[in-house]
Amino acid sequence: MGMDSPGIRDLLVGLFADDEVDAAVLGRIRAGEIRTWVEAVDRSGLFGREVVARVRQQWTEDPRSLLDVLLGTADDLTRRRWLGEWGGPAASERLIS
Repeated sequence: MGMDSPGIRDLLVGLFADDEVDAAVLGRIRAGEIRTWVEAVDRSGLFGREVVARVRQQWTEDPRSLLDVLLGTADDLTRRRWLGEWGGPAASERLIS
């Protein structure tokens, strides 16, 4: 079963359903600081070592896929906000005008 399997993605979304996305979370993901989430996947006991390794690899290579999981149960407005922030400059890079 691959990492892209709907079953695995659904379990990951459910695992992080209570996690909120904010500017700090977005910054950590952009910086590649994914250890906390990978450890949560590993400690959950829902996945074997191979799947945990694939999750780590995917989130390392494509950090936005972690953001997609974290926004899996978010309402449309929240999803659009944070996906828009992902596509735009980092908050720390924006100038106040």
